[in-house]
Amino acid sequence: MSQLDSIETSTNPYAKQFLVFFMSLAILILLSLYLQAFESILIPLTYILPLSLAYGIVLGIMIYRKAIDPLPITPFVLGFLFMAGGAALDGIATLVNSPTLDREGNPISRVLLDSGHSVSFVIAYGILAQVLWVILICILWAAFLKHKNAYLALVKEKNARSGWDFIKAALGGAHLSWRQFLLPLKIKEFPTSYYWFWMFPVLFVGISLHRWYLGFVWMGMINFSSFGVALISSVLAFVAYLVWLLQVYSKEIGA
Repeated sequence: MSQLDSIETSTNPYAKQFLVFFMSLAILILLSLYLQAFESILIPLTYILPLSLAYGIVLGIMIYRKAIDPLPITPFVLGFLFMAGGAALDGIATLVNSPTLDREGNPISRVLLDSGHSVSFVIAYGILAQVLWVILICILWAAFLKHKNAYLALVKEKNARSGWDFIKAALGGAHLSWRQFLLPLKIKEFPTSYYWFWMFPVLFVGISLHRWYLGFVWMGMINFSSFGVALISSVLAFVAYLVWLLQVYSKEIGA
């Protein structure tokens, strides 16, 4: 087994655990927020959310340690400042403009407040959750940067015949038909976790734009659809990721 194959094989179980656990958690939270039948599990989910983030941090560290390349400091620091800065701005602006949280719109915070939890508890919970979230995203971003060269080298080994085939391979679908990739009907038709996983650190960094928006809203500098900003930031991050992959492919065939 080559060194690259060893990296993929050893990292894949942790990537799979991360994807399965957090996608399941996200689905449960959304169901409990918007469907009355699942409403009873929302408070327990809220309580275990910090523990879930801590679990994600452990998985992120394990993934980070599987890489062999050094961490590129400049892109890591830029990503860290963007993510942490947005979270700090939103958090500070919230406490300055709504110290009693009466104007707080975060659905998790609202659930805790509306269920009788004290403001001090919700503030402490929010600080803990936000710190854990920033740590998690930073570790995932660092892991992406450390794995990037190995990841791209593995994708190039798939010998894609077009840019779109290269993207499919980069998202873990090199062994799948387009039908299987776009509409998996069996477990074996899902993309390989190691490749699919790397899209999420990029998305998480991009979604941090929404935190800057929320902070600016509290400061009265801008005011338009929060959902629209969240959606646009997610789409922009995903498109940027695809464009980056296409540029890599173009350089590969032009080499």
